Amino acid sequence: MNETYLKGELQNLFKGYVFAYVLFCTFVCLIYTVLYQVLNFNFISIYCFINFLFSVAILVYIYKKKFHEIKPFINPYLVATTLHLLLFGILFLDKTPVVLFWYILIPYSILEIYSGRTLLYWCFYILFLISLSIVSSYFIKMENVNLSMDDFKIVNITLIFLVIAGFIIITYYNNKIKNLKKKIHLIIKDREEYVLSNIQKADIKRKIREATYENLYNKIIVYLEASNSYYNFDFSLVQLANALDTNVSYISQAIRFHTDTNFVSFINKYRIEKAKEMIRNNILEKHSLYYVYSSVGFKHQSTFNKAFKHQEGITPTEYIKMLNEDIRDNHN
Repeated sequence: MNETYLKGELQNLFKGYVFAYVLFCTFVCLIYTVLYQVLNFNFISIYCFINFLFSVAILVYIYKKKFHEIKPFINPYLVATTLHLLLFGILFLDKTPVVLFWYILIPYSILEIYSGRTLLYWCFYILFLISLSIVSSYFIKMENVNLSMDDFKIVNITLIFLVIAGFIIITYYNNKIKNLKKKIHLIIKDREEYVLSNIQKADIKRKIREATYENLYNKIIVYLEASNSYYNFDFSLVQLANALDTNVSYISQAIRFHTDTNFVSFINKYRIEKAKEMIRNNILEKHSLYYVYSSVGFKHQSTFNKAFKHQEGITPTEYIKMLNEDIRDNHN
């Protein structure tokens, strides 16, 4: 199973959980409607029946909706549920303290749906409502409540069973969601480890390649400075590769890696530097420019001029003129 499929399953599980939760709340409202009707507490029975109709409407609305469409309504629905509980908390807390457990179920129910911050906000909100219920129960008393102690026992026993049922349902879905999240996390972790492993392997290969290029480049420099083979105009990449017992591809890559140039430009740099050295040593007093460029490996003057200007930014003639001017300035 891939990550996309599991994430789709997680969304479906969230949807199923929300539907089951609202269905349970609907069932609870129906139980209370019937219970308080049997106990002849009509006001509370009607109040519970209104909440039952509200929950039925919610069920109908979310039945064909996807979870991302339902999620924005979860918090408002839970707030409405807590306000419904608040009435019971204020009126019957002294007789049915079990009602406080309904409050505790709410943050537990969203444990796997929302982030830690949202869950923390809900915990503070629930603590506030519990405190409000406890304080208000001392000041607000419902008169003419025709419920005996036996009636309240029935209410409390029903409350306990319903709270336990709610806890079981919520725990069941929380565990399913948690297990599915673990599977997704493992897939993501495996993918990240795989990517990291490939990156590490690529990094190792890169370092090995760079070390190989570094070693080969040093050999190229040593060979060129020792042999002066590049003075021959027909000196080629193949000759250099054969001399170093490697292939032309490695030679080209090593040169490009260190100089960001090709073989021809690299060799021409050595040739131009040698030509400049000969010119500075006044070789032109005895020999022509042809002698200079042919001695360092250039067959044609046009090629020499082009390579010289590409490297120095000026032509050989301009370079010679500049040297002569410097010499005259020094004499003066």
